[in-house]
Amino acid sequence: MLTTFVVGVSLMLFYGQNIKAADINNIGNSTYRVQKNMEQTDAFVYAYNVEDYGADGSGNRDNTEIFQKLLNKTYELGGGIVYVPAGKYKVTGSLKIPKGVTLRGDWRKPETRKPITETVVHHL
Repeated sequence: MLTTFVVGVSLMLFYGQNIKAADINNIGNSTYRVQKNMEQTDAFVYAYNVEDYGADGSGNRDNTEIFQKLLNKTYELGGGIVYVPAGKYKVTGSLKIPKGVTLRGDWRKPETRKPITETVVHHL
């Protein structure tokens, strides 16, 4: 069964760059950051960005462990937002979102005949 969640956010691509991800097995305390939504009408503060810890937004690799570890760490810090930038994220297992924690992306209404540029999480 394929379940798709669309949670749109700003698209940032780094073609040809080697970006070293933080160690998902050694998550430090958050350095809270501010992110604006796609329409620049709202801003939010997030604890962790899944891409900073190696999440793959291409839809090719499973991101279940990364998402869950960041959700759990955010809960341990007392709650907050785990940010998922634009992309297609494959999740093959169940995610438990703890009380006080939000898995967040920005969403915009899809337009006819235009590609989706928001975050898409596929559960396989």
